[in-house]
Amino acid sequence: MKGLLRLLAAAAAAFVTGLVLFQLGMLAFVRSGAEQKVPDLVGLDLAQARLELERAGFAGVVELEVHSADFGEGRILAHRPSAGEVLRKGRKVWLTVSLGLRKTSAPSVLGLSSRQARITLGQDGLAAGSIIRVHHPRVARGAVIAQDPSPGVASSEGSPVDLLVSLGPEPDAYVLPDLVGRPAREAERLLGEHGLRIGERTVLIDRSVLPSTVLEHEPPAGHRVEEGEEIDLVVSSRR
Repeated sequence: MKGLLRLLAAAAAAFVTGLVLFQLGMLAFVRSGAEQKVPDLVGLDLAQARLELERAGFAGVVELEVHSADFGEGRILAHRPSAGEVLRKGRKVWLTVSLGLRKTSAPSVLGLSSRQARITLGQDGLAAGSIIRVHHPRVARGAVIAQDPSPGVASSEGSPVDLLVSLGPEPDAYVLPDLVGRPAREAERLLGEHGLRIGERTVLIDRSVLPSTVLEHEPPAGHRVEEGEEIDLVVSSRR
């Protein structure tokens, strides 16, 4: 009798153990087929992301659309659950999609100083690009003559606006006459009348001419000079 009872107990234990193992195995089998890791979708375009999710057994749903300087329009910025998380198949993965750079229109900075132009562009989310400076007969020195893109043209946030800035009217040009042999005072008066300045003045002993006579000058005669330029003189002295 005791032997029979021991035999029945052993059989019952074996049955229970087998049943537990079977259930665990079935659970692992079911779980392996019903759950899957979420793929990494960041940087993919929306169509690609949805295809990847479909292959993994999930459904992609756009949750947010936001502007981004890092990803172009239609690219995935983020998603939840994130990559690597285990999710039951058939569940939704919520997507954040880029709208690209925010759009703005170029403000008019014509006539502003280059500093004011930079401030105005910054307030509209744009930046000053290259700056070229040229003479202009009517636009004051330092003021913006033209811009590219033109005022009102749609631009992406952060994009540059190139500026053409005035140097003011071109200075008057003057062909320097031959001043050698003239009295220094006369030469200085003539130069002053044309907006030129006396630069270095050198005194050289020369008894062959009257004192304070121009012996040399730099630049020499025939040279084209502009208003404000300096002219160096060598002037005679008898001692």
